[in-house]
Amino acid sequence: MNSVIYCEQNWDTFVHHILKLVIKSSSTAIKNRGRFRVVITGGETSKLIYKKLINIKTDWSKWEFWLSDERCVPNNHSLSNEFMIKENFLKFLNIDKSQIHFMNGSIGPFLGAEEYKKQIDRNSIFDLTILSIGEDGHVASLFPGNEMGYNSEDPEVLPIFNSPKPPFERISLSLRSINKSSVIIIIATGINKKHVIDNFLNELDMPALHVKGIEATYLLYCQNPQIL
Repeated sequence: MNSVIYCEQNWDTFVHHILKLVIKSSSTAIKNRGRFRVVITGGETSKLIYKKLINIKTDWSKWEFWLSDERCVPNNHSLSNEFMIKENFLKFLNIDKSQIHFMNGSIGPFLGAEEYKKQIDRNSIFDLTILSIGEDGHVASLFPGNEMGYNSEDPEVLPIFNSPKPPFERISLSLRSINKSSVIIIIATGINKKHVIDNFLNELDMPALHVKGIEATYLLYCQNPQIL
């Protein structure tokens, strides 16, 4: 295991760690390449992080936003990751729509995955990927027992037809695509996630255990979140 693990009791310290990692990654990418390619995700914890992230000092015009996964619902649906991210994060930033790359869940998993593949350069690397971990150890919409897309010949984006919880149809970056990230941050909160963190530490097989950033992978867990 090459992951760096932070288990925090204090919510503010937990958030500080995440923001510090994001700021470092974005500053380095903008300085070295003039742009910052970041993969963002859905989830209640992510929503709270985004509400803090809007206050950091950065050149937002250099950011390029990608999505880890999407549910196959209309983009204005309450279950849509796009809808949550827009309402709690992106609408507060001075950015152009060309900087945002969402998945089109409304056209179904197969067509949505094919459309998103066309936007991703097979040779490009993301600077940072932010993921949540589920109680079953899933990340993005890569669930235990399903295709992960590990291999070099696998596509960057996978159609998901059998999510274990609704909506059952989704679109997800493959593990191969996720691992083309310089840095990956996996976040988790709440006592109900403690068992999956313990399993991760004990290296029990789960999708999250196969997430490996090129430079670094961080797992940050707060057992007692302030507000969820």
